[in-house]
Amino acid sequence: MKIKIGDQKYKLILRLDRSRDDGTGVSASASAWYNKIWISTEDRTCDAIISDLWHEIIEMIDKQYNLSFSHQTITTLASAIYQVIQDNEKTLLKLQKRMA
Repeated sequence: MKIKIGDQKYKLILRLDRSRDDGTGVSASASAWYNKIWISTEDRTCDAIISDLWHEIIEMIDKQYNLSFSHQTITTLASAIYQVIQDNEKTLLKLQKRMA
């Protein structure tokens, strides 16, 4: 799977247990150098996986546009954006269809 962020395409790699396999100690990470996003899926809910994906997307936006967000800002934005999308999914889909 690929995710386009800005002008870059990132390979999305879902791993059973990223932290165990790579010794990272984290459930997700991203590399602007390799254009890859890794997310651990073992014993995690869909919401947790997607939340991590949003976090990594915002990290890559931060790097691409030199925004210098703190980690707390990235975490807060990721959670807030994901919540808005969840809470307004039907409205957003209707708007997308209407504008197409």
